[in-house]
Amino acid sequence: MLSLCYDSSMKKYYEAYDQRYQIIHEKGHSWSSDTPTPIVYDVMQKYNLSSSSILQIGCGEGRDALYLLKKGYGVTASDISAEAINYCKLQNPDYCDHFIILNCINDEHEYRYDFIYSVAVIHMLVNDNDMISFCRFIHDHLNANGGFTYLFHGRWCKRISK
Repeated sequence: MLSLCYDSSMKKYYEAYDQRYQIIHEKGHSWSSDTPTPIVYDVMQKYNLSSSSILQIGCGEGRDALYLLKKGYGVTASDISAEAINYCKLQNPDYCDHFIILNCINDEHEYRYDFIYSVAVIHMLVNDNDMISFCRFIHDHLNANGGFTYLFHGRWCKRISK
């Protein structure tokens, strides 16, 4: 009989990416291309965030964060996947201090930011409690007048100010 109940022993969708990255990296490949998501830089310019403290949630292999770091932006790039963050640090030793392992659903984090963004993350939060925790994390880690934006399915949502 098929049970529609959630099995708490199973990894959540976003947690399973660590294993996906391991498999890809063991084969000598990367998950994503080197081409950054164009809208990310456009948003940074539109809101004049060049001197802001910025957090990316769900950086994966660091494509967008690395692009911004090379342009002088103060980005801290985070991901729940230790494999992805280790890959970022190995591939980009000059920026290794900018990549951190962070589960914004469960982890404590001491810093606050002027701007937080995520690319292709929100659709992974299928559990209501995870979505609430994600939103609470963003709220709790934005400076006064800070902003948040996210991109999913090729669209970005307007900047949301605190």
